Amino acid sequence: MRELPLVFPLALIAIVVTLAFYSVYAVADTAEKYRTEERNLEWHQDTALLICPFH
Repeated sequence: MRELPLVFPLALIAIVVTLAFYSVYAVADTAEKYRTEERNLEWHQDTALLICPFH
């Protein structure tokens, strides 16, 4: 069996990391829109706001 070039696993890792950060950003953006004083956020929205540095 031939050896897999290094660029393929690195590209896969880059794609997965990009998708993960994009997903966290989308959840944080949605949570930011619906944040009010009387409304509590759900756990995944609260966590996304902590993780995402853009909010």
